Amino acid sequence: MKKNFIYTVIAILSLGMVSCEALFDNLEGDLSKMTKDDMVASEAGLDRLVARLYTALPMDAFGTGDFNTTNANDTHSPSYGTGGVQGFWNYTTMRSANQLIKDLEEAFKGGIIAENTYKTMLGEALFCRAYYYFASVRSLGGVPLVTEPLDDKYDGGENAGLYIPRSTEKETWDFVLAQFQEAADLLPETRSTGKYRADKWAALGMKARAALYAGSVSKYWNKKPIESSYKAVQEKLTYMEASYADAYYNQAIAAA
Repeated sequence: MKKNFIYTVIAILSLGMVSCEALFDNLEGDLSKMTKDDMVASEAGLDRLVARLYTALPMDAFGTGDFNTTNANDTHSPSYGTGGVQGFWNYTTMRSANQLIKDLEEAFKGGIIAENTYKTMLGEALFCRAYYYFASVRSLGGVPLVTEPLDDKYDGGENAGLYIPRSTEKETWDFVLAQFQEAADLLPETRSTGKYRADKWAALGMKARAALYAGSVSKYWNKKPIESSYKAVQEKLTYMEASYADAYYNQAIAAA
């Protein structure tokens, strides 16, 4: 499988989707004072919120410039455009994805968008969120899996609902793979509009890549393990074992 398949597609999602002049076509009212409610009240507004998720994708996959992106020959730093992947921990971006998933459901129920549009946009949101968590787990191990906006968890007191514990590394990998599969199930096989947006094959390609990574981390964990005395290792927050490898490799093969 050629690595440039996914990255050629994804790296220019936000660049090729619309021109600057057309960015706010079909949006009504005073565009200098657009609120969140304005944006989610139309398909055009929701489309722009989806585009925002694409711009946050951490394209620098392994801490070095990815030579298969459209910016590979530029003189920018490796983190140009979306930010490097090292230590990716961006729950502001996660919240944007979670909020949009909620807004899309409400827009569909309210008749603002048709079912096919809802499924496609939801697939894109899940695709982007899975990509964010992929960037997190491959550099940090298990992380808190936040799948909803937490606005209602501010209770004015201890705000206990905001303190979501880290999942194990395996749980996080499994979540990433499940999310890419769910995205693939929702996304169309081809895109008649939005040439550089994710489709079914982009989601399956990313699932294959993530599963291959998880399998390799499992198989070769003991080559350079983190100290077993660390609490995070003892609690399997940063821990994988060889027995996991075959299942992940099988998922990579199936997705590919």
